[in-house]
Amino acid sequence: MSSADPAPSTESIRSQQPGSPASAGSAGPTPGAIGTPKWMKALVIVGAVFLVLSGYALVNYPAQPADKPAPRTPLSPDYPGDLIQISPFRLVDQEGEGVTESIFSKRVTITSWVFSNCPLACPTIIAQMINLQRDLADTNVQFVAMGLDPEHDSPSVMKQWGQKVGVDWRTWKFVTEPHPLENGAPALIARQLLVNDFKVHVDEAGDDPITLADGSTMSNIIHPFEIYLVGPKGQLIARYSARRQEEIDALRTRARDAATELKGRLGTGSPGASR
Repeated sequence: MSSADPAPSTESIRSQQPGSPASAGSAGPTPGAIGTPKWMKALVIVGAVFLVLSGYALVNYPAQPADKPAPRTPLSPDYPGDLIQISPFRLVDQEGEGVTESIFSKRVTITSWVFSNCPLACPTIIAQMINLQRDLADTNVQFVAMGLDPEHDSPSVMKQWGQKVGVDWRTWKFVTEPHPLENGAPALIARQLLVNDFKVHVDEAGDDPITLADGSTMSNIIHPFEIYLVGPKGQLIARYSARRQEEIDALRTRARDAATELKGRLGTGSPGASR
């Protein structure tokens, strides 16, 4: 070693030792250490933006409540998905006065399809309707008997039938076809309403004839023991069995409540609000 080169100090020798702090600090990044990838940084940024935008939307555009079905009331049909409506018609009542589908307008109606020579179903149906007439006398409920046999049930026959069973003509109508019959044969308009609109099966049983007062016979008309509650727009609200007293009791309550609801909708003095 020449005198021109001074001997290294103890500190400089120590700093050059492998593994010393000085050598480690000057060696750069630790082998094996890996930084955060760029794609992961981008993903974090996107997620943060999404969270911020979601919060803004929740504050400024709150979720709207889902549409709720209208609350059910006594006037709500039992068949909301398939509204059953009485079709237009032109018939007459027991006085021979014209009657159309407007008879059901702005009224709650208890109705059924019957014929005067009926041996079984109709007497039960009419008896139940007479009882309902008595029980609902303080309401605006009306009663309509639609004739299934216009060939034999002329307006005068229907009127005699109503008088015999004790109907209150202020709230009743017996509906049939005008006489003399056009073209000498019944059009069976009322029967078609029952079959086509209310989807009720009606048939004639030629093998089970009915003997009439004059000794002649007619085919029995097969139809259900049903009474119907019809709303103020001619729509079917519900149907009830005339043979099940619990159903007639339910009809009585429903008709009264429906009439009360309708009166509230129409208001005092409006058509149909009072008799």
